[in-house]
This record gives sequence, C-alpha cells and structure tokens, in this order.
Amino acid sequence: MDAAATSCPEVAQHAKDDLAFYHPATPVWEKALAIWIDSLGKVGIKIKATAVEPSAYWPTVMNPETNYDIARGGWAPDWANASTVIPELFTTGGGFNLTRNQDDPGYKAFEAASDAAKAELDRVKQGKMWQELNQTVVDNLWALPGTFLKAQSMWGSKVGNTYQWGPFGSFNFGDLYIKS
Repeated sequence: MDAAATSCPEVAQHAKDDLAFYHPATPVWEKALAIWIDSLGKVGIKIKATAVEPSAYWPTVMNPETNYDIARGGWAPDWANASTVIPELFTTGGGFNLTRNQDDPGYKAFEAASDAAKAELDRVKQGKMWQELNQTVVDNLWALPGTFLKAQSMWGSKVGNTYQWGPFGSFNFGDLYIKS
C-alpha cells in the first residue's frame, strides 16, 4: 500500500476509505467476503460490502449506472483460446466487462491490441499476443482472482464415455451414452 500511496495517491486513498464490493447475498459469499475483508484489511484496504439479492445480482452489476469498485464474476471459456476470454471480459464490446476499464488511459491501446489478436491467423503469433494482453490485465489489476472453487463429478458404471472436457470443465454431454 505504501508504493500505491506514492505512485497513485488518489487510488490509495480511495482504497483506504472503502471500496464498494457488490456480491450476491448468499451464505457462501458472506463467508468468502469475510476472508477478503480480513486479508485486504491487513494491507490497509477497506471493503464496504453491498449484498444484492441473488436473482438481481447480474442485472445490478451489469447496469452501467450501478456505482461499485469491485464486483465478482466467473467465466468459462467457449473453447481453449484466450479469444473467448480476454475480449469478452476486458473490452466493452465483449458484453461481460465488469472492470469498467474503458476510462483507463491504456484502454484504447488494449482494445486495439485485442482486436488485432482476434484477427491474427498465425496461431503462434496470436498466442503471444494473448499472453501480452493477459499481462496487461494483470499489470493493471483489472481482475483479481479471489475465489477458487472445487467440484467433484461422479457417474455410474453404466454411463459410457465420461471424461472432463477441459474447455467447459464438465462432461461432454453430447458424447455420453448408456452402456448395455
């Protein structure tokens, strides 16, 4: 927090005054939020929790008029390529940009680089472009991983072709069958 106070004092002061954190009003999120508040409090960042009724959470945080500093979200890529993550989550055209980063001075260059990566046909070159864009996201703190989930999947001995499909993190339901 000391480095932030020197390099961007207005942001550091805002973090000390309370960051508005919107989250679904659920018992799980109340527990997770307690950990966030405690952990971030140790470095001088204060969280002002705002619980939102779960069915109203997404309409609330996706509304551009809702004023928050932090909102939680999850994402599963359509397929294993950053083109289904970075543009969707970090550009205004993606439809799921909770970062509201369009006012950041570096956003226009980021968006142009994202558009260029989407148009690049050389997969090796495109991969390097996505890595650089991902690093930009990390460097600008446009996303903070805060909750990690675990899941167990079970299936019976009469279900065939069961495997975890990486891009979706679930079964490939189109390939399942019942054994005779």
